[in-house]
Amino acid sequence: MWVRKRIDFRNRDLVTGLIKSALPTDPRVALQRINKAWGVEDTLATLSIRSGFDLLLQSTQWAPGSEVIMSGLNIADMPRILREHQVEPIGIDLDPLTLTPSVKAIEQAITPRTKAILIAHPFGGLVDLDPYFEMARKHNLLLIEDCAQSYVGNHDLGDPRADLSMFSFGPIKTNTALAGAVLRVRRDELLAQMHSIHSAWPMQSRFSFLKRIQKYAFIKMLSTRAGMKLLSSWCRMTDGSHDRFISQAARGFPGADFFARIRQQPSLPLLRMMARKIENFDPNLMAQRQQKGLNFLKCLRASGKEFLSPGEKLNRQTFWVLTLLVENPQEIAAQLWKEGFDATNRCSLEVVGSEPLPNCQFILDHVLFVPFDSRIPDSEMERMAQVILAANVSSPRLPELMRNENKASCA
Repeated sequence: MWVRKRIDFRNRDLVTGLIKSALPTDPRVALQRINKAWGVEDTLATLSIRSGFDLLLQSTQWAPGSEVIMSGLNIADMPRILREHQVEPIGIDLDPLTLTPSVKAIEQAITPRTKAILIAHPFGGLVDLDPYFEMARKHNLLLIEDCAQSYVGNHDLGDPRADLSMFSFGPIKTNTALAGAVLRVRRDELLAQMHSIHSAWPMQSRFSFLKRIQKYAFIKMLSTRAGMKLLSSWCRMTDGSHDRFISQAARGFPGADFFARIRQQPSLPLLRMMARKIENFDPNLMAQRQQKGLNFLKCLRASGKEFLSPGEKLNRQTFWVLTLLVENPQEIAAQLWKEGFDATNRCSLEVVGSEPLPNCQFILDHVLFVPFDSRIPDSEMERMAQVILAANVSSPRLPELMRNENKASCA
């Protein structure tokens, strides 16, 4: 069984993490290593992007009823954090092919209550910030970019025009440290305020990070072909769902004490793990991953059928995940599972805001995530493509697209 998303955490990382959990260290040294690896001084290392976003809102102290305009798909925790601070998330619908929010819709959504524009770079792609920067400057708004899924190495420091760029090193992210995030804050006063509040938060315990290492070591064991076979057998015996088990296991902050858990400083071992992973990242892996994704789509399209992949038309798409838009994604996922491919239509993203966003809902209703990892042989990627073709997959009819003025977002 080829898993849908392999944790990018090697045995050497595991052993190092266990050792670092026991040894004393100075957090300032680890922070200096992170800054040196990135070559900048305007960084803030947090427990997660959720932690950093919450920290931003604590620092800005926007008045109740303020609004943040956001890309219409994001994890549910981001709007949840806004509402905790009595700030309303305003979701903007996305073009299904470029995953970019409509420039015109954002302009129309700006009100005197608007404080920021948050643009997410989804599925490993990179959205061009040109038009959003112009709007943010025109209306004196913060421009925030969520780079949780688009990290490609230390040379990519985020768009220099963004006031805040957020990078994640969570469990299933590229170059994971199993937790942690790095924020680049380009407003000096805001960075100082965030540092001040962050320093008063309690520190994540070493034991907590140790448990996290053990948890994901177990998940990684299940992510092997033999492990997935055992998990599937266990789920059948207990009338459970392997799909649900995997999705729940990957959740970063389960439980009722969400805000208490995100409002912690990263532990010393986590800081050292982040520093080590950032220092040793091989950017060549991104080129390999991109080529493998493009080859897979080329193999599908060689049949003469049209296959749509969300975000493929962005200027840069490195395929953090490999997705297709198909009719009946659940049925296709079940067929792929029978052939040894752990595909799914489950998605951690949700539609943002209280207003209907038809294109975003269209994406969620038709998206199929297929197994994708640089270690899957090309022959197996080709076999997976043949399974999809044999299933007589059809692409859904696209809804009426919002044609962005942002022409530069397309290749």
